[in-house]
Amino acid sequence: MPILTYQRHCVPCHDGETVLAALTRHGLNIPFSCKSGVCRRCMLRCTDGEVPPAMATFLPPPLLAQGLVLACQCRPRHDLALAPVDKPPANPTPEPGLPQPADALQPNPALWAALGHGQAVRTLLERFYAQVYADPVLSPFFGRVTLDRVIDKQYAFMRQCITGEPVYLGEQPDNAHHWMVISEEVFDRRQRLMRQTQQACGWSPEQMHAWAQIEERFRNHIVKAQPRPKRIGHLSVDTEGLDSVVLDVGTVCDHCGQEIPANTLVQFHKRLGLVGCRDCTPFIHAAT
Repeated sequence: MPILTYQRHCVPCHDGETVLAALTRHGLNIPFSCKSGVCRRCMLRCTDGEVPPAMATFLPPPLLAQGLVLACQCRPRHDLALAPVDKPPANPTPEPGLPQPADALQPNPALWAALGHGQAVRTLLERFYAQVYADPVLSPFFGRVTLDRVIDKQYAFMRQCITGEPVYLGEQPDNAHHWMVISEEVFDRRQRLMRQTQQACGWSPEQMHAWAQIEERFRNHIVKAQPRPKRIGHLSVDTEGLDSVVLDVGTVCDHCGQEIPANTLVQFHKRLGLVGCRDCTPFIHAAT
């Protein structure tokens, strides 16, 4: 049974178990989101031991050469010593076009209590996103994401912002929106719709102002004229374009529905995970 060493903890890993499953089973929290090897939020650095060959399916050679692994996909056969991906230097030189971290938000438990300990927030988000998904300008940014998932993730994010409770497990705004080209006009359109929905829900001006202050803190992480790279620690991660993989099990083409048997070499979109058969691969970019 492989032993994982992570932040001074030694954790046994069952045969066939992922690093993520083993660490979380023992109460060690690491960032993760999709659990499918697409978002790369759970990337760790292997400081000692043999990286499983299967990692070559999920990470490009430059990242593999640095000993990086995806905790959600890595099934170790031997002992591994793991560490978080290196953080940026204490006083890094800003990179052109990349947002700087938002100042830490101060918890506001009184606001959360005034909002019914989340009940008013849930009602607001259900009404707000129903309108967003019907809006011709805003809805295209939510393709392939269900309404319920968006509501749940935004609820957890705002709850963490307001209360300070570590309840949000998704991407931070800069990474969640890194591929989206969102103008000031689009962001302002969203904010107007939010204020209208809050007024319809009977929110006070003070509650609306406190909420708007939180969202405005992340404006420069979201508004941009061109896509930004996804960042994990100090690394830039390419999530756009296509990659190739040999299927372990059969599947169907995400574009035409044609069956694709196991052991077939296919191409897939690295961010969305869309798989294309041989006939449809040229159209994957157009579909995204």
